Amino acid sequence: MHIDYRFYLSLSYASFFSIVVPLAVGLYRKKYFNPATYVLFYLLFTSLVAEATIFCLHLYHINNLFVSRAYTLVEFMLLSVFFLKVLPRPAIKFVIRLIIVLFLAIAATDLGMNGFALMDNISSTVESIILMVYTLAAFYFLVVNPPNANIYSTPAFWFYTGILTFFSCDLFLFIFSNYIQRHYAKVSYELWGIHSINNIIFYLLISIGFWKTKTK
Repeated sequence: MHIDYRFYLSLSYASFFSIVVPLAVGLYRKKYFNPATYVLFYLLFTSLVAEATIFCLHLYHINNLFVSRAYTLVEFMLLSVFFLKVLPRPAIKFVIRLIIVLFLAIAATDLGMNGFALMDNISSTVESIILMVYTLAAFYFLVVNPPNANIYSTPAFWFYTGILTFFSCDLFLFIFSNYIQRHYAKVSYELWGIHSINNIIFYLLISIGFWKTKTK
């Protein structure tokens, strides 16, 4: 096995097991969670189940892309619920609910175009852009109306940073995922290695946010 492949495979394993960190911190601090934080906690459990299923199917050489498609939908729905809970204005909440419906239509179109043989690059790209916009809006309200003088001590800052970092860094990978799969499959593991690093950073930032939850 090529040494580079072993390195990136190790990164994928590290990415998978790193989810234990925010789950452990969350279990320890969950008595202090508000409803929005619980949504992120549920997202992590969903991610764990999806990653474990993908890994098991890969071991038996079974196509696992249907799991990724299902997870994209669940991820978008849960993060939309998260932003429904943290963004204050009714007009914004209405737009988010409308976008959920539109996203389901986009996901169905993506499935019709790419099937289960290719990545859900359309859905993932649209999801990333939408969630980046939501996060920037959430950052705006956090800065305009901070819960305390030091926003770095608030869980929301770390949650928003994790979400924005993850989807902005993975955006171009999602856009070109199917092109890479078709034309550069032999080196695609290098790019997915970047995704693994991004996953680890996301989990660490969410862990910090969980840790900074305050007593009620």
